[in-house]
Amino acid sequence: MSIASIVLFLAGAQGVAINTSTQLNVAGPDLAGQQRLEVESGLDPHIKQLQEKYKDRLTYISIESQPDLHIRIGLKGSAVEPDQKLSVNGESVRVDLQEGYLYTREEFRQVVKKATPKIIELIPDATSINGRPNLNIIEIWVQGTDEKTYQRALEQIQKITGIKAQVVLGTVPSRNSV
Repeated sequence: MSIASIVLFLAGAQGVAINTSTQLNVAGPDLAGQQRLEVESGLDPHIKQLQEKYKDRLTYISIESQPDLHIRIGLKGSAVEPDQKLSVNGESVRVDLQEGYLYTREEFRQVVKKATPKIIELIPDATSINGRPNLNIIEIWVQGTDEKTYQRALEQIQKITGIKAQVVLGTVPSRNSV
């Protein structure tokens, strides 16, 4: 027996009249959301083509949903590339190309990898080191909660790497980390 049936039964027992002609408007899945998922599911081959096309300059690729569904690509260097439009499952998806990044994704990864031993030495309670090439930042997650204690280490890391370093406070090691 459903809750609605129980409520109707109890209301009737109390002599309360209920208008049962009013129905809930249950429309099913959000059509715009469903359409967006269909378009997103068709992006993979296009993403691979874009990665291949811009492999020598690629800093990052991001699928953005605001203000509309589009692909944002960060490129190393100052050479301007025109924005593009793709047709995915019958929908138009724009490709926003942003130049001016200092590193490719792989170059950024190598800078962070090379600096990791020094970062661990300077910040022994680091729980994670994350390179964010789209923001030109190295995020260092730490167990501590006082940002001032890390200031000197962050300055040294920035001097070594040439990349802004910042801490994310109060993070514990992952249960999966070894």
